[in-house]
Amino acid sequence: MENWPLPDPTVLESLTPPSDDDDATLRASLAPLALGARAHAIDASIVSAGSASSAAETVAIALEQGTTYVTRQHGCDPDESAAVLLKSGTFVQPQDPRPTFAASRSGS
Repeated sequence: MENWPLPDPTVLESLTPPSDDDDATLRASLAPLALGARAHAIDASIVSAGSASSAAETVAIALEQGTTYVTRQHGCDPDESAAVLLKSGTFVQPQDPRPTFAASRSGS
């Protein structure tokens, strides 16, 4: 270990979690959840962010499929944690877009 350089202090400071009030609500909603559900929430957020074409766009994903292999490998049951996330209100069940789409097509 003698040959390893000391970490750059500016990098260590950037790893400190933010204390913004915007993040406090998210942290408060995740705090009572099991670690697997928290990991699932982060995975689903990353998946939905990657699916959105703009920052303001709302994306509906199948929450049960919103986990990474690594999260599942560490014991997260996607079906179980999806139910926990929905029950906690951290995520909401999307409405099925098909009836709205079918109604709009039949009216034209």
